[in-house]
This record gives sequence, C-alpha cells and structure tokens, in this order.
Amino acid sequence: MCFKVSSIIFVDSPTGTGYSYADKEEDYVTDDTKTVLDLYDFIINWFSEYSEFILNPFYLAGCSYSGVVVPMLAQEIMNGNEEGIRTKLNFKGYSLGNAAIDINIENNAAVTYAYRLGLISDELYKVISL
Repeated sequence: MCFKVSSIIFVDSPTGTGYSYADKEEDYVTDDTKTVLDLYDFIINWFSEYSEFILNPFYLAGCSYSGVVVPMLAQEIMNGNEEGIRTKLNFKGYSLGNAAIDINIENNAAVTYAYRLGLISDELYKVISL
C-alpha cells in the first residue's frame, strides 16, 4: 500500500445546501463564481489553520453540479498558485463523478434517454423530440 494516511474534508456548497449555513441572509445569495470564491477562501483558511498539511498533495472531488464548480475552483487554485499572493497549495488535480458538465447537452439527451429506458411512449417521444 503506497498510502499510510490520507485525509478528506466534505464541504456542502453553496451556502445553504446540506448542513451548511450562514449568519447573514445575504450570504445565501450565490452564483457559481461566488461559490468558487467562497470555496477557495475556505480552502486557504483551512490550510492556514492546519499548516501541517500544506505540503500534502491536494485533490478536489465532486459529483453532479460539481462538474461545473470543481473545474472553476481548480482554475482559481492554479491562478492563485501562479500569482503567489495567497498560500501556495500542492494542488494535483480533480475527480468528477456523474458530473453535470454542460446542462444544455445533457438536457437534450434526456428525452432519448427516457425513451430508450421505456419511460415514455413512442407517441410522446415523436412529439417531444421534434
């Protein structure tokens, strides 16, 4: 076994999902960019608080809508590392599971997917796939 110890942090994001919360109402207003910046701040603050982990290889992982947010966050981390303004992270990469990459493409495939699974009739498929 090549790894003796590993660490994992789960973050519910954006604010208001899962167990996450905010003290101020305006912190619940979010978009992808704000979510990425909030996550980047969290990561930098976490590594500042637990600096013994700063040299460890660091990976991001996510599923579903993280297919949009995680690549943006990875870019933000790489930009931060290059600019040298904030703590440099030993960022190695990211992993996505069942990721939403492009909602327009995925939504277009939903009708065919449902039809081939037998969830909609031939008649309905002909009407909605025009």
